[in-house]
Amino acid sequence: NGAFQRIAAFPIILNHPDAEEAAAEIVDATEDGNILIYTNSKSNTIGFIDIADPSSPKPAGNIKIEGEPTSLAVCGPYALVAVNTSESYKNPSGLLAVVDIAGKRVIKTIDMQGQPDSVAISPDRKFAAVVIENERDEELNDGKIPQMPPGFLMVLNIDGEPANWKAVKVDLTGLPDIVPDDPEPEFVDINRNNIAAISLQENNHIVLVDLNKKEITKHFSAGKVDLDHIDVKKNGIIEANGTLNGLLREPDGVAWTSKDMIVAANEGDYNGGSRGFSIFSQNGDVIFDSGNNLEHLAIQIGHYPEDRAGKKGIEPECAEVGIFDGIEYIFIGSERGNFVAVYRCAPKEIQFMQALPTGVAPEGLLAIPKRNLFVVSSEEDDASHEGVTATLYIYKLNKEKPPYPTIQSTLLPNENGVSVPIAWTALSGLASSAQDPNIIYAVPDNAIAQSQIYTVDVSKNPALITNVTLLKKDGSPVSYDLEGIATRKDGGFWLASEGNSEENIPNMIVKADADGTVLE
Repeated sequence: NGAFQRIAAFPIILNHPDAEEAAAEIVDATEDGNILIYTNSKSNTIGFIDIADPSSPKPAGNIKIEGEPTSLAVCGPYALVAVNTSESYKNPSGLLAVVDIAGKRVIKTIDMQGQPDSVAISPDRKFAAVVIENERDEELNDGKIPQMPPGFLMVLNIDGEPANWKAVKVDLTGLPDIVPDDPEPEFVDINRNNIAAISLQENNHIVLVDLNKKEITKHFSAGKVDLDHIDVKKNGIIEANGTLNGLLREPDGVAWTSKDMIVAANEGDYNGGSRGFSIFSQNGDVIFDSGNNLEHLAIQIGHYPEDRAGKKGIEPECAEVGIFDGIEYIFIGSERGNFVAVYRCAPKEIQFMQALPTGVAPEGLLAIPKRNLFVVSSEEDDASHEGVTATLYIYKLNKEKPPYPTIQSTLLPNENGVSVPIAWTALSGLASSAQDPNIIYAVPDNAIAQSQIYTVDVSKNPALITNVTLLKKDGSPVSYDLEGIATRKDGGFWLASEGNSEENIPNMIVKADADGTVLE
């Protein structure tokens, strides 16, 4: 069936040469798929990227928006941009800016009566739906809801000229059980029957709205999940041995499948977050739930964010669905794990296909099936401190095997006999085995609190971490900043540990036995 392969990376700052920082949050494409348009809330602009040659994207300029652009969607010659103009949380305001794409100018603005956060266009191009979140102040009363005013949905008939577009408000209060007076809508997507699915994230709820009638047709709780064998403690060690019961899913991004099922990325933003994704019927039945699979995938490919283990783990934030060459794919973006998981949405099963590496904090996902392209926009930009720049990545579906990961870990039984992936990250040193040309040994640096040695089988593709040996001195685990490893002729290893003069930690050469015992 082929696989998606990254063919280009475009640093967003190239389109904003005079800006101190830039970001790409939500991205869409012109209908011919040749121009990408994205929101940049760092500089209150929307940017354009020429991808006529997707392997060589080129900056195509940007335009200033009067306010903070939070989302956008393309409809024919126009880009509809949600703009937050709020003076405070208590007095939210915003508008929908209609941008003439060819002329790169705002030709109309429509009052949204609140703070907009997500925009979707119906497949038949007759409707636009805009989520008015009126987000909570997380510094007020520890972020607890309710916080007034409540959010709602705006619906626009857009089959005429923009001058004639009008917005109709759809009330979303009184629906969820958690806080019915403060729905907190987050994301919207529209199916072929002009039914909008809206996630009420903090309320762990999903609402369906008939856009023709401007009426709610169904609403249901997103439910709870029990998770076993996951990392639940921030301690510098990746340990898939914890349990969390009764986790509210709290979906963020939602997307319709071709069979009118709803894919929900269960990020969590309040009291929940189930670290995976679910698929619901329109009646609210759970057709599929990924359980701990995404958490285990992140561990297996070395992407697990251990510093988020005590909170919401990998935080699956965004969802996208696209049909490529007759095959329907589901894409789930992990905000904290910095990857996108790709699944095949087959009639009888959801099949994992591959993981795509992304920039830091993937925010926007876009399938462009007509060009066999998939696009990810990443919002994190901190070049001056962490050396990270917001980047837009382009992937193409080809006939080859997945090129990533190049190394991953196998599953081993834990103390309860349950198979979990070997945890690994930050490989810093390699050494070949004198006995087996297919085996190498690797060490992590101090990104992991307990020093260890990985056994890697390089005859596999991808290379496979088959075992882990914990380093111990006098029977207790040690914590070194390992940067090098060499095998000893008489067995065991020499290890190089990097010092830190600011913390009075010396450089060290460590002699260890094959079982990980530190000898000197």
